[in-house]
Amino acid sequence: MLNNRRQCECDLNLKEGETCQRAKRWMRLQFRPDEHPYLRQKYSELKERVNSLREEQNAKEYHDNKFDYFQQIEKDLLRTYPCQEFYREGGQGIEMLRQVLCCFCIFDP
Repeated sequence: MLNNRRQCECDLNLKEGETCQRAKRWMRLQFRPDEHPYLRQKYSELKERVNSLREEQNAKEYHDNKFDYFQQIEKDLLRTYPCQEFYREGGQGIEMLRQVLCCFCIFDP
C-alpha cells in the first residue's frame, strides 16, 4: 500500500504516534526545543476542536455556512493525489490529511 507513494525511509518502521526523522529534523530547525511541548499541546487542542465541530456539523444541515471550510476540504481531499493509493478513499493518508487541513483551518481561518 505505501509503496506507491514517495516516502521517507522511516515511514515503514513508524509505530502509532511516532514521527519520522525528516519531520523531527524540520521541527528542530523551525522551533526551539522549549516550544515543542506547546506545539504538541496546541495541535491536540486543535484536533479536539475539529472533532467537536465535525460532530456539530453532522448534527446540522450540511449547507450551514459555518462549515464551508470543512465542506471544501471534503471536496478536495479525494482530488489530492488521486493516483496515490495512500490518499484514496479509505486509505491511511486521507484521514491524516483531513485532520491536518481541518486543524489548520481552525488555527488560521
